[in-house]
Amino acid sequence: SAIAAVRQFSDRKNLLVVVARTEDLAWRSLRNADDMHLLVPDQLNAYDVLKSDDIVFSEAAIKAFLNGPAKGKSATAVARESEVSA
Repeated sequence: SAIAAVRQFSDRKNLLVVVARTEDLAWRSLRNADDMHLLVPDQLNAYDVLKSDDIVFSEAAIKAFLNGPAKGKSATAVARESEVSA
């Protein structure tokens, strides 16, 4: 099972698992595990990192995390113009 596979890396209580958004099977397999917290790379934050005993990244998740947010012409703005001028 996916939980057993992740547990090969750590058996500590507070485990943070980071999987890419494209890893649907991993997400569905781990999302209901009581003993681990599941995030995607763009949701990773200091609080979750600090409260975790160990962090396990999938290969795709670590690549997405290290590449950072989208940049350039294909990156879309988060705020509307009306929100910025308010």
